[in-house]
Amino acid sequence: MDASRLIKKIQNRLVPSGSVIEQTVTSGIWEGGLNSLNRVIQLSKVAILAHLLPPKEFGLLGIGFLTLMTFESFSQLGINAALIQQEPENIDRYLDTSWVLRISRGALLVSTIFLVAPTIASWFGEPRATNVIRVLGIGPLLLGLKNPGTVYFRKSLQFHRRFAQILSGTVGNFCITVALGILLGNVWALVAGSVAGNLISIVASYVLHDYRPGLNFDLDLARDLTDFGKWVFGSSIVGFLQNQGDDVVVGALIGATPLAFYQMAYRFSNAPATELSDVINNVTFPSLSKVQDDLKKLQNGYFRTLRFSTFLAFPGAAGIALVAPAFVRVFLGSDWLPTVPLMQTLAIWGGLRALDSTNSSALYALSRPDLALKLQLLRVIVIALGIYFAAEQYGLLGVTVLLIAAALLTAPIGIYVTLRQIEGSAYRCVRNIGHPIVGTLLMSGIVYSVRSSVSFQSPAVELVSLVVLGIFTYLVYSKAAVTLFDYRIADDLTAVLGSFN
Repeated sequence: MDASRLIKKIQNRLVPSGSVIEQTVTSGIWEGGLNSLNRVIQLSKVAILAHLLPPKEFGLLGIGFLTLMTFESFSQLGINAALIQQEPENIDRYLDTSWVLRISRGALLVSTIFLVAPTIASWFGEPRATNVIRVLGIGPLLLGLKNPGTVYFRKSLQFHRRFAQILSGTVGNFCITVALGILLGNVWALVAGSVAGNLISIVASYVLHDYRPGLNFDLDLARDLTDFGKWVFGSSIVGFLQNQGDDVVVGALIGATPLAFYQMAYRFSNAPATELSDVINNVTFPSLSKVQDDLKKLQNGYFRTLRFSTFLAFPGAAGIALVAPAFVRVFLGSDWLPTVPLMQTLAIWGGLRALDSTNSSALYALSRPDLALKLQLLRVIVIALGIYFAAEQYGLLGVTVLLIAAALLTAPIGIYVTLRQIEGSAYRCVRNIGHPIVGTLLMSGIVYSVRSSVSFQSPAVELVSLVVLGIFTYLVYSKAAVTLFDYRIADDLTAVLGSFN
């Protein structure tokens, strides 16, 4: 086969087509590849800059992004989710209205953030954060200018285009941030890279989709969008309190440098779980929405997603906890050793997030975002009741332990609610997540024993050895489970690999 025919064959295989299942598998490959590559680039950037910038500079950036995420969460319109959930494939009539709504929201946020930046910086005790907050505050307006036609990348499962758009911004961010980090050696390298990445992503959105929006606004269409989006708005607020509320408490009570340690630990410990959760939300939600009227297909899609996500997330979380000491020494340096115990506990929390993402996707597809919101709210209430005491009495480690406790308490409730909605079997659920749990425990015991009893030549050798041992052990158990207990993960892997045949 000549090169041109080979390239054409690969292209045909990787452009989503065929049945919903086939499109979902191929889109999952693109989204998984995007999230993995995107996260590798981002974490590589952070690892490089960790050797160039002191922790406090990362703390200043953390304050800026915390402020930005606060305002974004409390003004979320839920437009993309509303457009994706719409049953008609052609949603062009909504796009101009959605674009105007986003731009208006972005302009309002820029103005508000500019005015309140000094007060927020003073509250955190970091006057230098004022201008950092103001520049990062431009982000919502820039993203509001993005081509609204890109919603089709998710709605129509065209994730190969989404891959190109997002990755272009990530690569631009990486190049500019690292270059300025070497030249400036301060927080402005991180800020400039973030703004540049947004600008590049905007340009890419117009290159990759031929829709050209105009300043046309229809009040009735806006009501259609915001009616569904109101639940996304509520979920966004609760999600912020769940995912960033702890950062606010840490930054306010303990300081900018501890905040940098906490956020750095979160970035690396939750990287696999976060990217897996994003794949689940970005691919499974639109896919399940296409079969929302067929309960049997929805059940099968839910359980298959649950099986595959826990197969990856549970061992990934345990692996991060086990190799954290060697990982920090190799990639971040000795200045960041305080992140080790934080990474180990946050990794467990990250693994449990795969369950939340699977449940949320099913509930959104069933037009029950209200239930997803209530489940998030329950977890936030548990965290809110204990976080001040945990931070005051036990510091950063106390906060991370509280997050795990909240997740362990609420995860079974989330599964129960979702199973009721899809009329699913609890036994089938246990079968799908039981093997990842057993395999992860077995892997953890073996890796921990080796780590405790063997003296490695260097942290790098230790890291590579433990990772290889962990993967091998987990795969051996999974193979045995497939053979002896009819564990269906082999079907999922075959479906993924088969999409390339």
